[in-house]
Amino acid sequence: MVPTMTDDQHRDYVQALFLQHHVPLRGFLTTLVVDTSFVDDIVQETFVTVSQKAASFTPVTDFRAWLWSVACEGQALACHACGIPTG
Repeated sequence: MVPTMTDDQHRDYVQALFLQHHVPLRGFLTTLVVDTSFVDDIVQETFVTVSQKAASFTPVTDFRAWLWSVACEGQALACHACGIPTG
């Protein structure tokens, strides 16, 4: 059973998980974006989005899969809006 957390504790937990996974996330995003100079911006935007969507993450699920889906959703939107070429 997962212990009950306050909203702030849950957000902090999700942010800590993000920090554990940001290097492989960056590598993954590098394979999706032709111009890799945008990858760090996408990683930063993903952190903001993950922080905002923290409540939608259930601790018993696969964080990495959830993070990748959040990043891809954000990456696709950012690339479309800014005209960033994707692979």
